[in-house]
Amino acid sequence: MSAKLSISIKPNVFGPGLSIAHYGGIVVNPNAHIGSNCRIHEGVTIGATNGSNRAALIGDNCFIGSGAKVIGEVELGNNVTIGAGAVVIKSVADNNVTLVGNPARPVNYNGSAKNVICATEIVDGYHRK
Repeated sequence: MSAKLSISIKPNVFGPGLSIAHYGGIVVNPNAHIGSNCRIHEGVTIGATNGSNRAALIGDNCFIGSGAKVIGEVELGNNVTIGAGAVVIKSVADNNVTLVGNPARPVNYNGSAKNVICATEIVDGYHRK
């Protein structure tokens, strides 16, 4: 499946409720750990830095936009939104934060609740809220 869909995600990296909005070009280091109810888009890389196999620890209810990169042993809290094209290289412990830019920086503290569509909330192709 990973070769056909161009996705490289090992089992047990993501918690329950993973939602992949668009497939293609998604690479996640097998040592990363991402919590429950995460939504991820195409072109995302969650990787290690040179010479290390340690990768990100990301909390629950996160949204990772198209082309975003999370590099190295960073820790991100719950309810984090990572904007499209953002490059995250530093930890952000704050809850309910939106990160954008290269390097990524916080731009608001309204959280990701509006951005995350949990796979556990989708029934027969329809999002129920």
